Amino acid sequence: MLASGDDQGRNAFPGAGRMIRPQWSGHDIRRRIAEPHLAGRGIEIGAGVSPHDLPEGASAVFYDKRGAAELHDLFGQDVDYPLADPADFARDFPGGADFLIAHNVLEHIHDHIAAVRGWHSLVKPGGIVVLSVPAVTGRDAARPPATFSHVLFDHLLQRDEAWLETREHVMSFCLGWHDSWADKDRAALSAHILSEAKRTGHDCHWHALPRADWDKVIAAAASLDGLGLSLIASTDAEAQGDLRTEEEIIYIYRVLRDRPGTEGFASPAADMETVRRLLQRGLDGLAPRSASPLSRLRSALFRS
Repeated sequence: MLASGDDQGRNAFPGAGRMIRPQWSGHDIRRRIAEPHLAGRGIEIGAGVSPHDLPEGASAVFYDKRGAAELHDLFGQDVDYPLADPADFARDFPGGADFLIAHNVLEHIHDHIAAVRGWHSLVKPGGIVVLSVPAVTGRDAARPPATFSHVLFDHLLQRDEAWLETREHVMSFCLGWHDSWADKDRAALSAHILSEAKRTGHDCHWHALPRADWDKVIAAAASLDGLGLSLIASTDAEAQGDLRTEEEIIYIYRVLRDRPGTEGFASPAADMETVRRLLQRGLDGLAPRSASPLSRLRSALFRS
């Protein structure tokens, strides 16, 4: 019952395509918080049947991992915009896009950092990125939260769906969203979850992440490519006023190619250093070492 998955790797358009409710009050919040910052010609990835409502003078080219027929089958209606071919991006945006929008797409890609690195490469210097991701107070509230360090390990080790750690995310998702299979009794649900964990091609929420860890995912993606970020606006369940949103976190930030640093984001530096040390310790453990006389004696005794 999980939707088909996305192409992985360093594809700059991973995850283009996801399910979203056609009518939802959060769409208006997205429009109002982003409107002052969108101008020129940009792109939207994975708009489904709910493309971002752009301000006057701004236009977007749409990319999706699914074709028009697949989107119709998924949503039960036609999309009202033309889909572009990712192969034509360099021709259509020789200097990069003025802005990039991706609402509720990132969580569907198991390597979040690779996805954001790819998206950053699509905008021009000083370009705007508008992202929304689920809050852990929403549908993922019942799941154990992941950490940025775990996501970084996923990226550095290039864990794909063949890894046990990745398959365990599928089981966590199914358990957290168990009410989607309310027609199944306990035995049937258990069999379903195990079956889902054994297959590939998922389109689930791979991780449930708190706000600070999503911050670090975005900041690390920039840091690994020597880019800078400047957060312009954001909102979540902690925000005040009529732009507060319970179910998602919205980020609007500028990508800077001449000024490293991630202004406005929680810093991933300490976590990245911890992961570096752990990886180095593991590499040191793989290095061959000459056995001491005492260790050789112990080895001989235990073998006898």
